Amino acid sequence: MGLKGLLWAAVLISVARIFTVFLPTQGASDFGIMLRTESGSTQPYRSLPSAIFPVSPDANGHNPVQAEPDMAQAPFSAESSVTTGCKSAGEAVVTVYAGREVGSGSIISPSGLVLTNDHVVSRLRQRSLYVETLEGDRYDGRVLATDRRNDLALVQLETQALLPIVRLTSKRSAEVGQAVCAIGSPLGQAGVLTEGQLLKIRSNGDLESNVLLKPGSSGGPLLNAQGEMIGVNKGVAKQPESNGGDRNSFATSINVVKEFLQQNRLSYLFGEPKN
Repeated sequence: MGLKGLLWAAVLISVARIFTVFLPTQGASDFGIMLRTESGSTQPYRSLPSAIFPVSPDANGHNPVQAEPDMAQAPFSAESSVTTGCKSAGEAVVTVYAGREVGSGSIISPSGLVLTNDHVVSRLRQRSLYVETLEGDRYDGRVLATDRRNDLALVQLETQALLPIVRLTSKRSAEVGQAVCAIGSPLGQAGVLTEGQLLKIRSNGDLESNVLLKPGSSGGPLLNAQGEMIGVNKGVAKQPESNGGDRNSFATSINVVKEFLQQNRLSYLFGEPKN
């Protein structure tokens, strides 16, 4: 074979090697776990690890908040006029384990329908999803529906048991100044209740309050003094208040939650007839 023939052979071997390297092999698992980028996404905040809260869609924005384990939070043992009503919802608030994410959620139907944040379950991929109740009972679950814009998700638990529920308020709007409380699993500690006041209803409907939230509280309920859900906690303010070190918290309002349930044919959960 002449020099020209050898050169052509070398070129063909090189091309063959290139195609061999980039062709996927049968059943190659690497192709199943690659990160996906969705073009044209309208998600108004970015999902972050469970140790951090997401950024809010509000114009002023929310900022990720790092864990501050030195700042104590009051469990159910601390009594007050608001605590008594809020405690009634405690047994229906669960810790959500979604792969590497840990958040909170509310059981809203006896058959095991759980309301939480989209950013808690959005990175689940092929990993397991389960919840734990305050008493330590564990149930596997699957995501039924999500609303990325309002940071909501529905999870159906695999159980035949009738479970306690967090009641949804029947009132159309919350009132600025009313007493509120949050229940969740900050830093993985289940059943932590914090109290505060509703400070503002923002232009996009979000509820701003001064209840103390921590990583892991995402997806838990914001409750009124009767223990009824008025919102779903999802984030904290960018900056702490000037008169203290804590950040105000934000929740998706119950009106938006009910619209989400209506879209998924679940309006009977808040009093409308079942179709």
